[in-house]
Amino acid sequence: MSRLTALSVQNYRCFPDLTTLELRPLTLLYGWNDSGKSALLRLLPLLSASVAADATSPLNLFCEANRGGGFHDLLWKGERDESADNSLFIGFDFADAPLSRIEYRIGMESDRLIVKSLTTHEAGVVGLGVTIERPGRLGFPGLVPDEKTSDKGMQKIHAQMSGLRNAVQWLGGVREIKRNYPTLGTAPRRLSASGVDAPHMLRLDQTLRTAVSGWYKDRTNKILDFKDLDGDYRILLRPEGSGKMDIALMDSGEGMIQVLSVLTAVERARRGDGPRIVAVEEAESHLHPNAQRDLAEQLCKSFTSEVSG
Repeated sequence: MSRLTALSVQNYRCFPDLTTLELRPLTLLYGWNDSGKSALLRLLPLLSASVAADATSPLNLFCEANRGGGFHDLLWKGERDESADNSLFIGFDFADAPLSRIEYRIGMESDRLIVKSLTTHEAGVVGLGVTIERPGRLGFPGLVPDEKTSDKGMQKIHAQMSGLRNAVQWLGGVREIKRNYPTLGTAPRRLSASGVDAPHMLRLDQTLRTAVSGWYKDRTNKILDFKDLDGDYRILLRPEGSGKMDIALMDSGEGMIQVLSVLTAVERARRGDGPRIVAVEEAESHLHPNAQRDLAEQLCKSFTSEVSG
């Protein structure tokens, strides 16, 4: 199975020059505020949404991670040579795949987003790669070519890029929960960016709940539990061994709220029943330094387990 190992961009937000984000089992982005960390991280959900089966445009600008921006909001705003190509360059690097690299140049034409050029690099072959200009004529509605194309090269691209569908779970920098939840009897396939629906997943999946609750138990000596109400339920952080003390998670420390969806997404990725790439902004938000260390250890353990097992 092919594996995405890096993303490259040029002429993107605050990155006028070619910039590469390597994707390891655990990749950390840290630095000053307004230095481009969030811009790079949000590429992951944006591009994942742009390879969806129902994609009608090279970039899904309606993706939640794009926050209502247009194509021009994605481009570098600084000084540039007037003769320079004002397109967005995006490159995907793969391991264990027929194509080691796929590169796109995306731009506007008559108020419409188009793929201006597409370049592929064969695995194990040193060279400049094969470039197709204006690939739309080959049935290329978005970042994934039409699966009905008869072109062999486009079929390879389809196979690899469609493998990125539903591959990314993005959690924004501010997560939340509700005090009460309706009893739905079902859970979403993936978390929203706010992580507000994590309790639905935990309530209906005992194994997932046990794993996530174990982190709380080891750090706070409390476990996650649920209290049934009239048609609703409430998620609790209950002292172990005290079945009568109901403490709503909403009323616990803010760090305990913020980390819930992070732990849920990571455990689902480790088990293989959730998106395998988890992109989280401010994962350690509001956690005590000791709990930040514990979360880092959990991340290392989870993704080492996911890769090896």
